Amino acid sequence: MAADFTGPFELPGLPAPQLDGILLANALHFVADGEAVLRRLAHWVRPGGRVVVIEYDRRARSRWVPYPISPERLAVLAASAGLSAPAVTATRPSAFGGTLYVAAAERLVVSPRGRP
Repeated sequence: MAADFTGPFELPGLPAPQLDGILLANALHFVADGEAVLRRLAHWVRPGGRVVVIEYDRRARSRWVPYPISPERLAVLAASAGLSAPAVTATRPSAFGGTLYVAAAERLVVSPRGRP
């Protein structure tokens, strides 16, 4: 399957939410509206499933990282997507500047009233 993750798409034969998790490695920093993209992707994750993000921290905006996402910014995006507060689990200096980090968040269970 090929799809542009920045827009709506369907996963054939898979009703949402059913995935155990999603890994976004060095991807969100290419998207101007990371909030909408993360919200759309998190929709596919079952409650209690994980979203793992690898991104740059302390990296200046550039053509290779046009929309840097610090862990603080990721927390805002995660809350908007119905995810728990992301926990940074690892960091390492990047050979290209800044620091790479890995963060994981869980899809919150939604109550019948539509609230986590």
